[in-house]
Amino acid sequence: LRLARDRAAETVARTTVILPVLPEAGVVDAGGQGLAVIIEGMRRSAAGEDVTDAAFDIQVPDVAPSASARVSDDFFEAHAEDEYGYCTQFVVEAEGLDVDDLRVVMNDIAGSTVVIGDGSRAMVHGHAEDPGTLISMGISIGALSKVKIENMDAQHTEFASERREEEPEPELPGGVAVIAVAWGEGIEEVFRDTGATHLVTGGNTMNPSVRDLMDTIDRTSADTVYVLPNNKNIVPAAKQAAKQSSKSVHVIETVSIPQGIAALFDFNPEAEADENVEGMEDARQEVKSGEITRAARDATIEGVDVRQGQFLALLDGKPLAAGDDLNPVLVDLVGHADVPTGGLVTLYWGEMLSSSDADSASQALQEAYDDMEVEVVHGGQPHYQFIVSIE
Repeated sequence: LRLARDRAAETVARTTVILPVLPEAGVVDAGGQGLAVIIEGMRRSAAGEDVTDAAFDIQVPDVAPSASARVSDDFFEAHAEDEYGYCTQFVVEAEGLDVDDLRVVMNDIAGSTVVIGDGSRAMVHGHAEDPGTLISMGISIGALSKVKIENMDAQHTEFASERREEEPEPELPGGVAVIAVAWGEGIEEVFRDTGATHLVTGGNTMNPSVRDLMDTIDRTSADTVYVLPNNKNIVPAAKQAAKQSSKSVHVIETVSIPQGIAALFDFNPEAEADENVEGMEDARQEVKSGEITRAARDATIEGVDVRQGQFLALLDGKPLAAGDDLNPVLVDLVGHADVPTGGLVTLYWGEMLSSSDADSASQALQEAYDDMEVEVVHGGQPHYQFIVSIE
């Protein structure tokens, strides 16, 4: 196993010669590197050594184009128009399945093919411009299950975009920074436009850790930092990060996206910290926050009966109403919010809706309540059809 480990490491190093695109990108072959680590784990296990230590002694050449080991920007520019297609995989079941013949067919219609199985069941994986070709081939053989299709062109574009975002986000005048926890591309854009200098991805089901928040605080060059958690479950982590930081960190206890945006509107980068904290805390408490989501199961929540798949409305975190149709539930939610005459209702629509869905909801509100202003903003958030700000 030691010899196998050494030979694997040597082979990984040679992949940069075998595939010239690898040193161009500043990487080695990932699959080969992973296999080398697996062999080292086997060697350690056989020798009775600790296999949980992450510090594996697998040496690979330093092919990174810079000391920070970033993937080359020139590589991304040169390959920006490359087509990666769709990663398609599925399980096919059929009597008398010939795995060898299936491999031959897959090699003809796809790249990066993997076919593993026996005479009755096989797992199939391949990359192709048209995933339908692979799926149709599979259906012609037998019954399909565990079908998974991923757009690698979109993944490449997203990754390349993230790699280019290398410049630190600018601090505000006065040497201060504002960190907002946000989710959904539209909501993130609202926070940036309103004055947030740094964003941390998070929210329901994906709360950032204390370390995530501390890393962002440390990444700012500002001495004074304001943090908008925008979720009640993130407030404790934000406070802990503030306590551990050597900087002057002020946590505004925003428990929703609308509260965070309202607080940020009241922020003055040139004001003293005490003045900002007081003003932002007051501003967040002047807005009501609504949410509409789909129930994952039948339940009775604080007296509200909801069936699986129904829309559930919450006002400031409390269940309020449920129903089969989205717009009536939204109208019910806003009706219970005691919106003042001339008040403003902002609908941030989620990733599962279209702009026409949002316009329809806005029209339903205006028909039900003609004494308020309704704005529609693309939020792009997961899980919630609407996040509603009521002022």
